Amino acid sequence: MYTLPGYAIPNGLNPVDFGNIEQIIEDPFKFISMDEVGSKTLQRIYEQYPQYRNKLFERITFRILEFTKDKFFNYFITLILNENDPMKVEIIYKSLIADIKELANDNSSTCVIQKLIENVNEKHIEEIAEKLEANSYFEKFIGGIEARNINHIFQALIKRQKKEKNDIICEEINKNFILYVKDRYGCYIIQTLLENCSEKSYKMFLEKTLENIKVLLEDKLGNYLIIYFLENTTGYNLDIIYQEIKGKIYDYCRNKITVKMFENAFIKGNEEQKKNIINEILTLGENKEDYLIYLAKDQYGNYAIQIFLENCDEESRKIMIDRINSDPSIKTNNFGKHVINKIEEIKNKKLLINNYKN
Repeated sequence: MYTLPGYAIPNGLNPVDFGNIEQIIEDPFKFISMDEVGSKTLQRIYEQYPQYRNKLFERITFRILEFTKDKFFNYFITLILNENDPMKVEIIYKSLIADIKELANDNSSTCVIQKLIENVNEKHIEEIAEKLEANSYFEKFIGGIEARNINHIFQALIKRQKKEKNDIICEEINKNFILYVKDRYGCYIIQTLLENCSEKSYKMFLEKTLENIKVLLEDKLGNYLIIYFLENTTGYNLDIIYQEIKGKIYDYCRNKITVKMFENAFIKGNEEQKKNIINEILTLGENKEDYLIYLAKDQYGNYAIQIFLENCDEESRKIMIDRINSDPSIKTNNFGKHVINKIEEIKNKKLLINNYKN
């Protein structure tokens, strides 16, 4: 059963409440109020009586545009679209296409337009893009107040339209790459484009990212693009990222912005890269500070240590565990406790494996 997040149907609305279901279907608006309860009631009927769905849809067809704009009944139109019935999607499309530009910027209608783009016939995608002026004035989908409502719509459109169209957007974004990748909405758009563009455009963005890696590593939004490439890139390009973080591991692990990136870097790294990272953590600082112990007791660094322990080789793990256990203050530290729990978890997992083998 499809239920919209945060929009549960009241428990009191059970099938027994609809003893006169056929009368309701014939004239739903005689029984259903145009408010939140009415919308939820209509959703429940649609979900629990599939045999009446087509007839109920016929009864509300003339109100599709009105429902789409309504802060409660837009959920009902989204529910119908989620069914992905080609006939119904086509009717909804024809009901909304003339007003789609206005609807895309409306808080109540955004989820309907996004779902429509996901399910509509491929032949209509280009028309939707033209109506929204998505490929001509893509900037409005990325920055500013408008982007708050239509960023997800633009992402849905990128996923459906031809790669040639997306490549043109990639070329334009590349001209102001840093501006867009450090934008709250722009970073999402770029990642969506990377998954729906040609290999040429993908390489263009990768090269631009590597050129600006120093700036992006410590940017709270640009950092996500580094994580994306860590998860999806191999070979020489990945080595460039590792060379850049070399010698800065302690600082990056203690930084709220970069620690997540660093955890991904470690997991994705090869054995040599992982070994180099561990060795850097095990090396004492200029003032003889123990990086491993400091990180184990740090509010962000403890997460990195847990990742290291779980994904490193046996030799490195033993060295790390022995040093951590030699410092009793870790067990009483609020963050260090998480590291101790991870060590116990790893030991128990190994014990289970050994018992299974025996």
